Amino acid sequence: MDCAEASVVIYRPLQEVWDFLLSPGNTPIWGPGATQLSPVSEGPIGLGSQFRGVTNFLHKTATWTAEVTLFEPPHRYVLSGVDTIASFFAETTVASAGGGTQVTKRYVFPDGISMSFDTVPAVVVVGSLERTLHTGLLNLADVMDRGARRNLTARQQDVLRLVQEGLTNRAIADELTISIKTVGHHVSAILAALQVPSRHALRRLSRTQSP
Repeated sequence: MDCAEASVVIYRPLQEVWDFLLSPGNTPIWGPGATQLSPVSEGPIGLGSQFRGVTNFLHKTATWTAEVTLFEPPHRYVLSGVDTIASFFAETTVASAGGGTQVTKRYVFPDGISMSFDTVPAVVVVGSLERTLHTGLLNLADVMDRGARRNLTARQQDVLRLVQEGLTNRAIADELTISIKTVGHHVSAILAALQVPSRHALRRLSRTQSP
């Protein structure tokens, strides 16, 4: 059995994150290698809902069909493969944590992650999947947080960029030629605007996606 798991904290309300995850059109934002996901039938997503997907991973393309086999809104659902090269189930858990919403994705391949990776050791494939999944979840967090960043002033965006680069308040004050007290006010305003609980959490937000 092969497993891959990753988590991220998103500083948005839990229900908002849950609803975003349930929209099939959003899957390519975070899904490792996902290029397409569409429901087999219309109607609200729930137990028994099926989806068809296409995944490109490590230069291999896989088409698959999966079904929701566990559905506990707004905290957990499981998608299990019903027509795929490698049997799998993907568990999504959503929980309140650290002033935000923690999303955990776990992929399990009971018979191993074959998917025609004949010449690549399973440990390498799983490691790559886990890193890609983690990157995807960070991208998901950045996409959901980005709307709040549009509300920052130009100076606050400068301060955010420098905080993300690891500078202290004193170093930021020197860089921007403002007082340390003013930097502190800006940091507090940024934390409130982005609904982020700490300075450390600010460093997780992607600089490349800032306005």
